[in-house]
Amino acid sequence: MAGLPPLRNAGEHVERVRVEYRDSNNAGVSAPQDPALVFARTRAAADTYLLTEARYREAAENLSAARGRAAGALERAVSAELKPLRLERARFIAEITTDP
Repeated sequence: MAGLPPLRNAGEHVERVRVEYRDSNNAGVSAPQDPALVFARTRAAADTYLLTEARYREAAENLSAARGRAAGALERAVSAELKPLRLERARFIAEITTDP
């Protein structure tokens, strides 16, 4: 507020602060928020995170199960090809590892 003329009364001060606040808010400065609103937004973000994590874990479990079924099918297919090659005693094992 440098360079501004002195204030004549308290109402003028309130008005100047209001205008400065409006101008600074338009310049991208965040406004003070109601703590209840901040809590509600934080809670909503946490709920969204938990829901997203649950969906991710479900998709990961489904993918792991599909990989296990594909590994079994691959083992059977390769084993069937080993017999004509006179490799009846050979075993093909598809091993699946999972990151913790």
